[in-house]
Amino acid sequence: ENDPEAYFRLGRVYASKHPLYDDPERAVALFERAIQEDVFGAERGLARLLFEGRGVTKDVNRARNLFAEEGEKNPWAARDAGRAWASADGAEADFTEAARWFRIAAEGGVPWAALDLARLLESGRGLPKDRRAALVWYATALGLSDNANLADTVAKNTSSYAREEFVAAAQSILSELGVLSGPADGQLGPATRRAINEAFTARGLTPPGDDITLDTLSRLTQMD
Repeated sequence: ENDPEAYFRLGRVYASKHPLYDDPERAVALFERAIQEDVFGAERGLARLLFEGRGVTKDVNRARNLFAEEGEKNPWAARDAGRAWASADGAEADFTEAARWFRIAAEGGVPWAALDLARLLESGRGLPKDRRAALVWYATALGLSDNANLADTVAKNTSSYAREEFVAAAQSILSELGVLSGPADGQLGPATRRAINEAFTARGLTPPGDDITLDTLSRLTQMD
């Protein structure tokens, strides 16, 4: 009664799908109580049940709103918000809103959100189609995580990109770092080579030379 966090913790137990404790209806009531007590994480917990329709009537719109409320403070909830807006299961998809939340989550350090955003940019859903920007976000996802499944997915999704696109993506990142000016034209000229060398050596790293790979891009995205 005097521990609002207990409602949230117990709600997580009942929402866990564990065969001994699974009771989503109870979890819904506990999460609702925790939300009243302003317990961090409760909105996301309830939103997941609403989005799945577990223990409560499926309500995608409320789930989206709850994910968004917590997404302002929690980048993982922001990623959930993006996925909820990208889903057409129970409500009309809104890829523009999904992209906005994926960006918030990716900028908050969520690698899977960077992957989600890259896919939307690559396909032109919710955002203007932009393969160069997509490649930057694919590289960002790789730089944020050492998860093998994510790395495999990124590698497959970027296997069709040409060398010029990798160079253009590197130029775009170098411009953001303030070590290169001019257009991202995909040409590995003297200015681009100097900028790459400067970016790497300034951080005690061995420059990649002319080999601009996904690993090169991921390293660049982690520089500030």
